[in-house]
Amino acid sequence: MEHELRKHIKNIVTETVNRKKSIWKRVADIALECLIIVFAVSFAVFMERQREHKHEQQEASEFLQGLKLDLENDIAEMKNDRASYVSMETSYNYFSKKEKPNLDSNKKYVQYIGDVIELLPNIGRYVGFKSSGKMNTVENSDLRNKIHDLYEETVPGLLNSTTYFNNRRRENEKIFIENDFDINKVTQNKYFKSYASIYKWECASIVRRYSKAINEAEKILKLIEEGL
Repeated sequence: MEHELRKHIKNIVTETVNRKKSIWKRVADIALECLIIVFAVSFAVFMERQREHKHEQQEASEFLQGLKLDLENDIAEMKNDRASYVSMETSYNYFSKKEKPNLDSNKKYVQYIGDVIELLPNIGRYVGFKSSGKMNTVENSDLRNKIHDLYEETVPGLLNSTTYFNNRRRENEKIFIENDFDINKVTQNKYFKSYASIYKWECASIVRRYSKAINEAEKILKLIEEGL
């Protein structure tokens, strides 16, 4: 390419000082050489942009294929987490009741309120791709926006709510300590009943957040599969 450009530039210089041709003939030949140079440069730029675009689309495709695996794993984890919070909500609802709990039922429901459940999302791939400034290479704007909403709003909101909830529960562990971790004694504590009444609503809220995140993730998966 560089050799050809030099050749045509040399032709222009030669025609400029060529006194054997009329001025109009020289102007015509020089104009032709200029057009050839402009076309060659434009074509080279076009081909370079096509090469870059192809490379960007390959990177975007690899990112989306990896993101698909991340989302499939996250959806499976979120569904398990959501089921656990549903069970926890049922348990706190039971313990919040005013009537004296049944001792056998205590054993049944207490198993669901001790676990600390928090999502561990696979966000490294998204963060890395975003940090590299390559998100715009995902040409489907609807898909791009949904990915952004999931990882920048929905997942952080879910994590904040579960972290806050679990921290609050840790603060109330003293009730269990004071009652030697005997659930039958704990359930008779008036403060525990108050906490349980609050926690059941917080669990319900977390369940809704999980459902929202799962729904958004499944929509992203569908768009990825349609585009690959």
